[in-house]
Amino acid sequence: MNLGLEGKVALVTGAGVGIGRVIALTLAKEGSNVAVNDLRPGSSTEERWLTAHDLFHTVGKSLEEVVGKEPVRIASSLEEVVGQKTVARIGRLTRAAAVVKECNQLGVKAIVAEADVTNPEEVADMVNRVIGELGKIDILINNAGGTYLSDFIDSTKERWDYIINLCLYGVLNCTKAVLPSMIDRGYGKIVSITSEAWKGADRGLSVYGAAKAGISSFTRTLALEVGRYGINVNAVSPGTTMVEHSIQAWRHREQTLGKEAADQKRQRQFGLHPLAQFYGRFGQPEDVANMVVFLCSDRAKWITGQSISVSGGYHMH
Repeated sequence: MNLGLEGKVALVTGAGVGIGRVIALTLAKEGSNVAVNDLRPGSSTEERWLTAHDLFHTVGKSLEEVVGKEPVRIASSLEEVVGQKTVARIGRLTRAAAVVKECNQLGVKAIVAEADVTNPEEVADMVNRVIGELGKIDILINNAGGTYLSDFIDSTKERWDYIINLCLYGVLNCTKAVLPSMIDRGYGKIVSITSEAWKGADRGLSVYGAAKAGISSFTRTLALEVGRYGINVNAVSPGTTMVEHSIQAWRHREQTLGKEAADQKRQRQFGLHPLAQFYGRFGQPEDVANMVVFLCSDRAKWITGQSISVSGGYHMH
């Protein structure tokens, strides 16, 4: 479908891997020029992100065996977090540069936009660079995020701060930075990635869910405030989605539990996703990206202030 996005400029945060990468590529396929945001490789914030994802690798065991412990480096490299396939695709490039190359091969302009979204000064500099190089920002995709898995009683303020800064303040920082130019031009599309965890039914994700619920509330109120400037503000809420670290986590489960027990666990989780029972799979990044890109188009110009579930029917309430 031609969504009329040719020549638009999109800034996608956290776009080096996972859902963000596929959103960037889907926008590029529609003809949008893309700024690919990611953390600076080797930075302390990247190390924290990798460590947080490592904790997911332990969830082949019971939650009681892993909550409350300091993160254990089950994985010691990017390859062990996101998999050999991803590392092979990246090669000698950074994650962001690899996605830029993929976008360029689709015939659009794309640039690396490294910044820590939790740092408002870095975000402001990034937005200025993107506007300077690509001329404007029509679309902001707030995708960057991450979490630790932990029962709340075993969590720490340090982990609360990490989750809330990345998931909620990252959205606030990036949105604040792009709004002035969108208001001046009378045009803008802002789509934030939340999570079905905001509905409060996923053990171990209390703080993450609270941060994502904050994004849903922010989306509605901001839509009310900026609709008069021709700016649409929406959110997309994925359920279980098989991004790189999720695939690695399932492989780890198979290694720890055995293939038969891991398959039984997978089938039980399929039971929570009505469409998974039919399709025999969890969500794919493309499922989320297709909704996001639709909301970025003028086909969706009468949609604003919404948090739309893309979860195969998970938590339908």
